[in-house]
Amino acid sequence: MNKKAVQITQEELTNKTIRRIYNRGKRKGYVSPEYIEKTIKNKNIPREKVEEILEIFKSEEIFFESFSKRVLIKLISFVLNNLLIFDIKID
Repeated sequence: MNKKAVQITQEELTNKTIRRIYNRGKRKGYVSPEYIEKTIKNKNIPREKVEEILEIFKSEEIFFESFSKRVLIKLISFVLNNLLIFDIKID
């Protein structure tokens, strides 16, 4: 099987990359700065395009948050749920 390298324009690469970020945000309900940075790294994506997608996220209530914040929220939720399950009282 011979695979030929497919040449795409910078505009096509930008659109594909922005679409990938958008689809992940829609699917998960949030996008982390780490994911965006990893996705656009070395692709020369214009800053305006990234800002556009962040504005779309804001209008569609897709959250832009950091990994550490998500982990902290999950940890607090886990602890509180376990306190309720075991009926532990906090003074």
